[in-house]
Parts: sequence; structure tokens; C-alpha cells
Amino acid sequence: MPRRKDSFSRALKEAQDRLAKYKAERVAAQTKLLSLDMEIPKLERTIAALYGQVHPEGRPLEILKAQEQHITPPANMTPEELAKWYTERDLSNVGSIVPERPAAEPTSEDEMLPDDFATGKR
Repeated sequence: MPRRKDSFSRALKEAQDRLAKYKAERVAAQTKLLSLDMEIPKLERTIAALYGQVHPEGRPLEILKAQEQHITPPANMTPEELAKWYTERDLSNVGSIVPERPAAEPTSEDEMLPDDFATGKR
């Protein structure tokens, strides 16, 4: 039986190595995709502005048809990558969505203290 156990150990090690390799490849691909997603709109705006200067009589159809894409962050990002994703994106044209919260009475400082903390009031 030791030979069979060794083959399972080798298979486990190979699977773990492949998983680590593929996860690293996925992170690299996601990072590349995010950088392209940030760079492409900038280039489209630059081209549109420069094209208008070079050819004031008209604009190219491709630029007129280009629409802003709303992109959600990819899954499986670390908190650091996610924070970087949001801070590097130009969110100036995105409207705010204010969550609706029910009106609540403000709590006093005494109510916020833990129950086992003696406040002097009884």
C-alpha cells in the first residue's frame, strides 16, 4: 500500500502547485484588464479631443458611438486590490445613491456604554 499512498501524495502536490500557478495567472490577468479598463476611456477622450482639432469639420463615427461602460470589479480581489481599483477610477461622472435610512432617535452616551460599565446612574 505505500506505493498507492505516494501516488496520491504526488497528485495532491501537483494539484496544489497548479492551483497556485493558476491563481497567480488570474490575478495578473485581472490586474492587466483593470489597467486597460482605466486607460481605454482616457485614450478615447484624448482621441476625440485631438480629432476635433485636426478635423474640425466632423468627428469619427466610432468615437460618437462609444459609450461609457460601467464596470464592476472582478471577483476574488484582495481588499488591497479592491481599494486600489476604486481609488484609481475616475468616478466624477457617477451619480451618488444615498441609502434610505429610517429616522432614528439619537442615542445618548449612556446608552452606548456596555451594560457592565458603571455609569453612576441607577
